Amino acid sequence: MSRNTARPETPEDLRNHRCVRFRLVSGALMPWTFEKGNREFDVAVTGPVIVNDWIAATVAMRSGIAMILTAEPVAKAMVETGEVELVLTEYASSTSGLFLYYPSRKQVMPKLRAFIDYVREYLPEDLTD
Repeated sequence: MSRNTARPETPEDLRNHRCVRFRLVSGALMPWTFEKGNREFDVAVTGPVIVNDWIAATVAMRSGIAMILTAEPVAKAMVETGEVELVLTEYASSTSGLFLYYPSRKQVMPKLRAFIDYVREYLPEDLTD
């Protein structure tokens, strides 16, 4: 967060913050999606950085350039050390399970196939459905 900007209390407050935006393969910018009760909604954020990978987004956030929208487990270690803090957790989408995205039109590389097979074998059944 910028020193000159108050901590966001609602997703709409992000319009006054510098946020990292993520460019999708289609060229579109990924919306920041939130939940309140059973309602899901997007917030159009602005910011000085547009990236196309999560490592670059994390570097921008850790450098203090802008805030990122990421999964809580990704930020867990940084939160535990006090390097970053979570905001807007009451608006966070929650999804159980593990999601893996890969190009389905190409032959799956052996390392990726091994990973997929491993996850299917060792994850609890309720996470692999």
